[in-house]
Amino acid sequence: MQLNEKKTKIVYCKKTHRKDKFKTVQFDFLGFSFQPRPTSNNGEMFLGFDCAISRKSEIKIAEEIRKSEFHKWTSSDITRIAQEFNPKIRGWINYYGRFRKHMLMKIFRIFNWRLIKWAVKRYKRFGRSMHKAGRWLRDLAVRYPQLFVHWQHGFQTA
Repeated sequence: MQLNEKKTKIVYCKKTHRKDKFKTVQFDFLGFSFQPRPTSNNGEMFLGFDCAISRKSEIKIAEEIRKSEFHKWTSSDITRIAQEFNPKIRGWINYYGRFRKHMLMKIFRIFNWRLIKWAVKRYKRFGRSMHKAGRWLRDLAVRYPQLFVHWQHGFQTA
C-alpha cells in the first residue's frame, strides 16, 4: 500500500492542556473537518479537538443547491420542491449533523434564500420584494414546520 503524499500529514491535536505550537492543527476526513474548537463541559469552556462539516463539503452542497436552480421552478408549488429536496436534506442532516449540527446553518440559509427567490418569481403579489417573500416563508415555516426537513430541526428562515 502506498501513501498519498497530498493526503497524508501529521497533525497536532491541539487542546487546552497542550500548549505546543505546530503548523498543522486541522485536517479533513470523510467530509468532516477535525480541528481545535471551543467546547463546554458543565458550563466550563475549554479548547477541545472536535469535528464538524468541512468547508469543502459546505461548498459542494451549496453548489448542488445552486446548480439545481429550483428558484426557477415557477410552475411547481412548494410541496414539489419539498418532495425533491427533503431526501437530500435528511441525508445531509443525518450525516453532517451528528457533530455540531448548528454548523449546517450556512447551507440552509442558502437553501432558504433560494426558496425566497422562488417565491418572488412564482407569486406576483410580492412585487419582487424579497422582504415580503421572506416574511411569507417565515410564516409558512411556523404554520407548516413539517414541510421541509431542515425546518423540523430548527433551521427556519431568519
